[in-house]
Parts: sequence; structure tokens; C-alpha cells
Amino acid sequence: MLSFAVGTPAGNRSDERRMTREENRGWERSAPKHSYPDSAQERLARAKHKILHHLMRHKRDVKEALKTWLTSRARYSLIEAIIRDRYIRWEQTLSLVIFRTIRDRRSVRRYLLKEVSNTALRRVLDAARWVPSAHNAQPWRFILIKDPNLKRRLAKAMAGEWNRDLRKDGILREERERLIKGSIKQFTDPPILIVVCLTMNNTDKCPDKERQEAEYVMAVQSVAAAIQNMLLIAHAEGLGACWFCAPLFCPEVVRETLGIPKDISPQTLITLGYPAERPTAPPRKPLEDVVHQNHWGTR
Repeated sequence: MLSFAVGTPAGNRSDERRMTREENRGWERSAPKHSYPDSAQERLARAKHKILHHLMRHKRDVKEALKTWLTSRARYSLIEAIIRDRYIRWEQTLSLVIFRTIRDRRSVRRYLLKEVSNTALRRVLDAARWVPSAHNAQPWRFILIKDPNLKRRLAKAMAGEWNRDLRKDGILREERERLIKGSIKQFTDPPILIVVCLTMNNTDKCPDKERQEAEYVMAVQSVAAAIQNMLLIAHAEGLGACWFCAPLFCPEVVRETLGIPKDISPQTLITLGYPAERPTAPPRKPLEDVVHQNHWGTR
């Protein structure tokens, strides 16, 4: 182990500064090249410069020890180790930020009358592209709706189908009217609607029914993963969003209103905008109730 007696620098400071600059330039030339993300590389360079400048300029005995004991490569490795430790801690912090984004996201149903920027909207949509999908088929397709008249037409068309279902369920007229009015408002107030669709055009085609049904389920799972990414990035951007499955109950009405081809299946509708509410978290089952160890039923 090295032990240094820290002393006050003596001698000509200008010579010492010149020597430090020359040694630093030599250190730069001899330092091994590593591949870091830009931010980590910049932090490494700043820390290297700060540490070496302090040690070599203000602590002569430490400087001499470094000259004789630490080669330029070892000096680089020492600082690299310091930065790697900081970088690992930064990665751990990033993990917590991502977890909190997942945990704090809420389904928002009330929105401010504030326009969503194209930059934020593009990030929300772009995030959907980066989820894994079965066979990399990327079966998701999106329809953005900002036109107030089109939003109202779609909302009324879906509400008409829902009204028929409510009548079949025996819901009284007054209650149906209340529900339908709320449904139309729910899909016309948000600044943006995103209709998420599924296409089977790029998926594998199987000769038997069972495997083809599995291909469809995998495509649905892929689209659902894309939706989750969109909801998380929306929350990270300060936006609110809510996932509605209404198109599944009236696909033909949605197709007709939006001109969707027969081979494209509307799956869900996402409302998007700046939130006018902060919903509380609904209860979640404890982890112990949903995790089994090795075999079903083993906690």
C-alpha cells in the first residue's frame, strides 16, 4: 500500500505547471482507448483532468510517487475505476427512475385544453416501435386523430353500438343516456386520440388452425407491449393517457368511420393530453400472491 505525506509545494510554480501540462499531454497520447457512451466519456475526461491537475500541481510528494509508481496507463485505469463506480451508481439511479415511471403512471381521463407538441407526440409514437415483437413482425399501426369533428363522429358511432349492448344488458334508458353522454365526452375532450391497430400481413402463416391462432395471440401481445411503451413515455413527457378497448366491441364502426381496410384490426383507443387530474393508484396484489417458485402453488 502506498502512503503519502502531503506537503506544501516548493520551487518554481511556473516550471511545475509546465511539467504538469507536458505530462498531461503525454498521458493523453498513451491512454488506452475505450468505448463509452458520450456522457460517460465526457465525465471521464473531466474527472481525469481535475484529479491529475490537483495531485500534480498541489502535492509534490504525491506527484513524485505517481511519476515513479503509476505509469500513464495505470493512472488512466485508476481514474477509469473511479468513473466506472460513478457510472454504475448512475445506472442504478436510472433503474430507479424507470421503475418510478412505471409505478407512478396513471390512467388519466380528464385533460387540459393545451396543445401537445409534435416533439412529445413523436417521442410517444417512436417509443412504440422499440418493443420486441414475435418474428419482428412489428404488427402495430397507429391512426392519429386531432380533428374535433372526426373525434365526435367516431365517439358517437361507438356510443351508438354501446347503447345497443346496454339495451341487451337490460340497462334502463335514463342510465343508458347518462353513460352514452359520458362516453362521447370522454373521447371528444382529449386533444389527441390514437387508434392502435393490428396487422397480420407480416406474421408467419401456418397451415393448421391452432398454430395460426397462436400467431394471432403473439401479434396481440406485441401490440400490447407497444401500447405500454407509449403510456410510459407519455407519463415521462408530463402527459396523461388512458387505454380504452372500445374498438374491440365495435370494429366495423371504427373501420367505416376511419377508412380502415378489412385486413387491419382496430384494437384499442388511447386518449392523450396534458392531465387535468392526478388519480390515486388503484390497489395492487402483493408480489407474494402472484409469484410462484419453480412450481405452481409453491410460494
